[in-house]
Amino acid sequence: MVQRIKWAPKIQPALLVKFYKMSELGIIDEELIDDVGSRLYLRCESIVMIAKKLFYCPDCDEIVTVNETNRENDESSCHNCNFVYTVGEFKESWRHRELWQGNAGEYFEKYYNEYQKCRTPNEKVIMIDTLIHSFHIDAKTKGINRVAGNNLIEGSLKQVVILLDKLSGIQPENDIEFAKNIEKMWKRRRGNEK
Repeated sequence: MVQRIKWAPKIQPALLVKFYKMSELGIIDEELIDDVGSRLYLRCESIVMIAKKLFYCPDCDEIVTVNETNRENDESSCHNCNFVYTVGEFKESWRHRELWQGNAGEYFEKYYNEYQKCRTPNEKVIMIDTLIHSFHIDAKTKGINRVAGNNLIEGSLKQVVILLDKLSGIQPENDIEFAKNIEKMWKRRRGNEK
C-alpha cells in the first residue's frame, strides 16, 4: 500500500555533526543553523500532530482531525476536499517510525512552540542542543528511559547515543548531566537501575 499520509523524516547524523563542528569552531553559519532547526521543527511538528490526532491532508494541505471513535476501517474524509482515509491508515502512517512522543512529549512540544520565536542564532543553537539532548522520563518512576534524540536522528538507539556522546556540547555545563543520564538510561535498560 502506498503511504499517503506523510511525516517529516529524521535528521541525518552527518548534518548534525557538521552543525556541532561549526559551533565548536565558533563559526556562525545561519543557513546551517536554520536548516537543522527547521528540520527538527518539522519532525517535532509531526510528533505533536500525531499526539493530537492530526495530519495534513495530502490533497489540499488542510489539517485533518482524526476521529478515533471510528473503527479502524471506517472511512472518513477531509472537511475541505474529497480525500478519504481510515483510522487504520492514519495509525499505520506513523507506526514503527519513532513518531510517538512517549514521555518526551514536553520537550517536543516546547521546541515546536518556541523554536520559531528564537531571533538570534545563539538562541536557536541552544534550543536545538537542548532538544536533542533531552530524555524520555518514565511517568511512574521518574527514571531515565531513553534519549529523545532517537525520535529525531537517523540510526538505532545505540548509534544515536554514541553520536550525541561524541558531539561537542554547546552548553558545556550540561555535558556532565547528559553523561550521567546516559549511564542511568543504560542501567535502566539492563535492569539494574541502582
